[in-house]
Amino acid sequence: MAFYVFRLAEIHVISTRDLRQDDDIVTFAVLVNEVTRGRASALFTAMVAGASLAPSVLPPRNGKNINRQWDVGPFQIAAGDAVKVIYSSTNIHDNANITLETEQQDKIELKILDEIVTVAAGAVGGPIGAVLGAALGAITDPVGTLLGFERPVRCNGLVFSEVKLFTGEGLDRLSMAPLSPTVNHPAPPKWPAAAFTDVLTDAATHDTTTCGDVASTEVTLHVFRLPFVSVRRLFTERNNLSPSNGLRQANPQGEVSLKARLGIV
Repeated sequence: MAFYVFRLAEIHVISTRDLRQDDDIVTFAVLVNEVTRGRASALFTAMVAGASLAPSVLPPRNGKNINRQWDVGPFQIAAGDAVKVIYSSTNIHDNANITLETEQQDKIELKILDEIVTVAAGAVGGPIGAVLGAALGAITDPVGTLLGFERPVRCNGLVFSEVKLFTGEGLDRLSMAPLSPTVNHPAPPKWPAAAFTDVLTDAATHDTTTCGDVASTEVTLHVFRLPFVSVRRLFTERNNLSPSNGLRQANPQGEVSLKARLGIV
């Protein structure tokens, strides 16, 4: 069984949901056999048409098994495992005070992240706007609905959402090669990788009368295959302990395996 890492690599804004700019809560999660193995969110402010960035310009918040580069994993994926990679963006620009209130920002990020992961866990793949339409996608004012804030609201709402479906067997068959440097990734990992790029829109929930053209965003996901993992690095990152004192310190009763303690299975 190989090890895999999933990275939310690039976001290129073609057109925004709001007329001028968006303040977007971006979420990223990986489910293996419907269990959330890694997840995070962050608020990206002043997103304007033409902006192109790697999410790693901001550290992920509310994270689990994710690093500063927005890498979720590594996970050991068996041939029969079912993997869902979920990413979304939700504009909250009409509630600009949220960006100034850390506690409120935390609440709305967690609410949206929880809602996205919960709903997408039952999705059948492809764009999940239709699935989220019964939940977050149909909520024209996510801040007001999820947190009880009063309007105003004009162009708040889902900017894009996607679920990529993989199986362990399918991942093993993917053609991969090391990535070339780019402006947003001048020193990519040397691991072999496959890139998935999609143009996603908010057409299902966009009010063109109030907010102009539909939002359009090009999003890139990278999937890396690792021949091995560093026990020392993962032990330090995920247990906040020094491996020089032995591995048993993280699991004194021996109730779980080392792989489980490292978060790779």
